[in-house]
Amino acid sequence: MNIPAPASTADAAEMILAGLRYLAAADPAALAAQAQAGCLRSLEQADAIATAARARILAAFTAGQGYAGDADYSPASWLIHRTKVTKGAARGHLGWARRVMAHPQVVMALAEGTVLTESMARTICGWTGKLPASCREAADETSDAVKLSSCPGDFLGGGGEGGGLVVVLAGGQALVQAAEEAAEQVALGGGVPVAVVTSPVVVGAGAG
Repeated sequence: MNIPAPASTADAAEMILAGLRYLAAADPAALAAQAQAGCLRSLEQADAIATAARARILAAFTAGQGYAGDADYSPASWLIHRTKVTKGAARGHLGWARRVMAHPQVVMALAEGTVLTESMARTICGWTGKLPASCREAADETSDAVKLSSCPGDFLGGGGEGGGLVVVLAGGQALVQAAEEAAEQVALGGGVPVAVVTSPVVVGAGAG
C-alpha cells in the first residue's frame, strides 16, 4: 500500500488523527479475529512511536522554554492547561522527555515501533537507570549489548504465575554485577521480575 508522505508535521499530525478516528469509529465486532489482532498490534506500535515523538518534541519545547509563550511557568503547567492532561500524565510525559537525553538508545528503539513497546522501554529505563553511569549507555544499546524478552513466571521462581524479563548481557563482570544488583532492587521494589543471563554475543533485540 502506497501511502503519501506528509508534507509537514501539521500534515502528519492530521493523518494520524484521521487514522485513529477511523479505527475508533469502526465496528470491532464486525472484524475478523485476524483483523482485530492486526489493529491491536498496530496500535501498540503507534503508541511506542507516539511516545518517542512526544518525548523528543517535548524535550525541545522544554529546552526552548516554549511554554513561556503562553504565559505558563513550566512545561508541566503548559501540558496541564493547554493539552488538558492530568498532573500525573504531565509528569509521565516529562519523564519521557528527560529520557531523551538520559536514555537516547532506548528512545531511538522505541521510535522504530517494532523493537520495544512503551511499557517495555519504560521498564528498561527504570532498570538501566540504576546502573553506574559508566555502564548505562552500554546497557541501553538494545541492538548490541542487551536483549530482553518475556519469560514465564516459573523461570524466575514465580511458580508459573505472572512472568518477567530475561536480560541477556554481553559485557564485563562489572556490568553483569551491576545488572544483577539492579534486577534485585527492581524485584524488591515491586517491579517486573528480571533474570540476568550473560552471553559473549547478543544478536538482535526485542520483546516477546
